[in-house]
Amino acid sequence: MKKLFLFRLPIATRLAIVGVLIVGAAVAASVLVSIQAADKAMRERAQSSLSVNINLLRDILAAKGEPKLEGDKLYFGNELVNGNFAAVDKVKALAGSVATVFMGDVRVATNVQKADGSRAVGTKLAAGPAYDAVFRDRKTYSGAADILGLPYFTIYEPIIQKSSNQVIGILFVGIRQADFLVVIDEMIWGNVIAGFLIALVGGAVLLLVLRRMMKPLGSLKAAMHRLASGDIEATIPVIRSRDEIAAMADAVGVLRSAAIEKAELETAAVAQARLIEDTRRATESERLTGAQQQLEQAKELEKVVTELARGLAELSYGNLTHRIEASVPAAYEQLRDDFNATVDRLSSTVRTIQTTSADVGLAAREITMGADDLSKRTEEQASSLEETAATTEELAASVKASAQASRQAA
Repeated sequence: MKKLFLFRLPIATRLAIVGVLIVGAAVAASVLVSIQAADKAMRERAQSSLSVNINLLRDILAAKGEPKLEGDKLYFGNELVNGNFAAVDKVKALAGSVATVFMGDVRVATNVQKADGSRAVGTKLAAGPAYDAVFRDRKTYSGAADILGLPYFTIYEPIIQKSSNQVIGILFVGIRQADFLVVIDEMIWGNVIAGFLIALVGGAVLLLVLRRMMKPLGSLKAAMHRLASGDIEATIPVIRSRDEIAAMADAVGVLRSAAIEKAELETAAVAQARLIEDTRRATESERLTGAQQQLEQAKELEKVVTELARGLAELSYGNLTHRIEASVPAAYEQLRDDFNATVDRLSSTVRTIQTTSADVGLAAREITMGADDLSKRTEEQASSLEETAATTEELAASVKASAQASRQAA
C-alpha cells in the first residue's frame, strides 16, 4: 500500500522524497564516518590519557620504594598498600581516572566502586585478555575491558618483584567508556538533528525547484489527454528551455503532427474505400446485368437452335413442307427467313427434279426400245455377214487352188 501511495504522488513530490532520502543517506553516511573517526580519536585519546595516568600511579608508588610481597601484604618500600587509598585517590584527583592496586589478582587499594557505592576492595580480576596478558605473558595490557560489569578503557601493568622476578600484583588505571564517550553521544544527536534539518530544508528547496521545473508537464499532460481523446487541434505548449521537458514537448508536437497526418490518411482511406465500394457495386451491377443479358441471349439462342433442330429433323425425314413459324428474336429473324427460303428453294428444286426424272424415265424407255430394235437388226446383219464370210472363204480357197494348179502347170 505504501508503494502504491508513493506512486500516486506527483512526480515532483516523488523526486523531492527521493532527493530527501538521498540527502539523508549522504548526511547519515557523513555522520557515520564522522562518528567513527571521532570514536577512534576519542579512544586513542583515552588510551593516551591512560598512559599518562598509569605513569602517574607508578611514579607515586615507586617513590615509596621497590614493590615486595610479604605474606598477605603488599608493600612499596616500607609503605603498606593494602587498604591505603592515597595513591589511587591522588591519581583520580589529578587525572580523573579510577585507579587500582592489585595484590596478585585481588584489589587491595582502589577507588572503583561497586553497585552499592563502596570501594571494590577484595574483588578479583576477572579472567580474560587483561588477566592473560599480565600473568601469563608478563606484559602490559591496553584496551577495553569490563570492570564489575561496566565497560572501561584500561591499562593493566604487572608489578614485578625484583628479588623473585615474579608478578606479585597489578597497577590499573581506567576510564569508564560511558563517561568518556558522552561527547560522542552528543555529537551523534547533534549530527542527526543537523542532518534531519539539512534533509528537510534540502527537500523543501528541491520540491520547490522541481515543481517549477515540472510545471510545463501539466500543460503537456492536458495536451496529451486532448490528443488521446481525438482532439488533433489541441495546442502544444511552447517550451523555450532546451531540457528533456522541451524534448518531450517536441515529441508531443510530432505525435500531434502524426495524428493529423493519420486522420488525413484515414479520411483519404475512407473516401478511397467508398469509391472502391461504389466501383465494386457498379461493376457488380454491370456484371449482373451482363449475366442476365447473356442468360436471355442463351435462352433466345436455345429457342432458335431448338427450332432449327426441329426444322432440320423434318427435312431429314423428307418433309419439305415444314417451315419455322415461331417468333424469334430480331437478331435471328434473318436466320429463320433464310431457313424458310432455303427450304422453299429446296422444295422447288425437288419438284423440278421430280418432273425432270419423269421425262428422263420416258426417254430412257424409248431409248431402251430403240436399242432393242437396233440389237435385233444387228443380229440379222451379223448372220448375213457370217454367210458372206463363208462364201468369201470358199472363194478364197478356190482362188488358192487355181493358183497352185497354175504353178504346177508352169
